[in-house]
Amino acid sequence: MFKKKGLLVLGAALLVVGVTSCGSNVIDDGNDYDVSDTVGKDLVLSVIGSGDTYGNWDAAATGADGSAQRFTKIYSTHYQFTCTAKVEDEFKVHQDTAWTSQYGVEDMDWTKSTTGIVTGTSDDYTEGASNRSNFKLLKGGAMTIDFYPYYFIGGTYTGPLVVTII
Repeated sequence: MFKKKGLLVLGAALLVVGVTSCGSNVIDDGNDYDVSDTVGKDLVLSVIGSGDTYGNWDAAATGADGSAQRFTKIYSTHYQFTCTAKVEDEFKVHQDTAWTSQYGVEDMDWTKSTTGIVTGTSDDYTEGASNRSNFKLLKGGAMTIDFYPYYFIGGTYTGPLVVTII
């Protein structure tokens, strides 16, 4: 009888120790972390192209704080740029005021963007990552460029850029 009670007490003690040890796996490394530390930095995205609307191909000016060419952060997974576009406007999107991270027609989601804003089809645009094709607009009007940096998650988009002109 004593052995059964002792075994029961020992089992209960092990259960309590096991449950309390599951409560926290935090290792104090002396640093304070915030949830925002895991989200990542805000992207610096801007349009760059011909004419004043797109900054006259000046990468440093278009990426500067307060620049009219900068995208607005809507959410960490959605950035947006709006302007009045004209037929034959030419531009692309670049990141961090550098030419190394650029987005062009190859990066457009053709299923969600306005039909007929550029010549051809997606198969006509095959430039490499370091020199994307410029948008050369066939339509003008109120233009919105939506940028989705994580477009590949969830299968909602086929590219990071959605360009609409109304």
